[in-house]
Amino acid sequence: MNGSLPADDLGEGPVAGGKIYCYSNLDGDEIPAEVWHVWIDPNNKVIADVHLNVTNNPAHLWSYINLYGEKKGTWQVQIKDDSKNVIASKKFQY
Repeated sequence: MNGSLPADDLGEGPVAGGKIYCYSNLDGDEIPAEVWHVWIDPNNKVIADVHLNVTNNPAHLWSYINLYGEKKGTWQVQIKDDSKNVIASKKFQY
C-alpha cells in the first residue's frame, strides 16, 4: 500500500461487474465512533451492512461488495452513523 487516497468518484454513472468500493473520509470534532456502509440492491434489499470502527480523526474508511452475477439496475450505498442515521448516500447503475 502506498498511502495514497482514492481520487475517483463515479458520481451516479454506470459501473461494470466486479468489486465496487465505498470510501468514506470523515473529519471533524464530532465524528461518530463507528459507521456502517449499507449496500442496497435495485429491489431495495440490504445486501451487506458493513460495520466500521472510527479510530482516527480524520478517518479514512472503506468497504466493498462483489457485483458479479448480481441484479442489474440502480444500486445504493448508505453511510450511517452510530445512531443509524444516514449521513451520506450514493446511487450507481449496474
